[in-house]
Amino acid sequence: MIWKLRTLAGHADPDTSWTVPARQSTRLCRCLRRTHLDELPQLVNVLRGEMSLVGPRPERPHFTERFGSDIPGYRDRTRMPAGMTGWAQVHGLHGDTSIADRARFDNRYIECWSLWLDLVILARTLGAMCRRPVTAKRGDADCQGGPGSRNSGSSNRWSPGHPDEGAIR
Repeated sequence: MIWKLRTLAGHADPDTSWTVPARQSTRLCRCLRRTHLDELPQLVNVLRGEMSLVGPRPERPHFTERFGSDIPGYRDRTRMPAGMTGWAQVHGLHGDTSIADRARFDNRYIECWSLWLDLVILARTLGAMCRRPVTAKRGDADCQGGPGSRNSGSSNRWSPGHPDEGAIR
């Protein structure tokens, strides 16, 4: 079970509904959702060892099953424990955004994992909580590892677009 503040009132089936009408939440709840503060209780999951601070975001079982059969590579993202924030999220891929892009970003994170990359993602997450959201661009799924990562050299870097796209900024 993943902990989260309940920010929706009277939602018919939160486990299988993708979008929620704005009228089903208060102004405070919308603010909590927009700033992602409704996810702070997930720190309990991290402390209990059920989640990581950084990793692919968890999805509800109904959608995991659906996306796993419809989207190539979606199931691969479960190779690592779910996290409170991730590579896809710091690139604006949350809410009603492309699931295929999220899976691509999550899988690139797993392939490029390093402590340095986790620190970069945590820093970007804190920064994003303090300013308006950013959106992913083509090539941003690429990750270039920092000191001590398995992919610290540019020769190991994968890039579907321009070679200069997607470096950690």
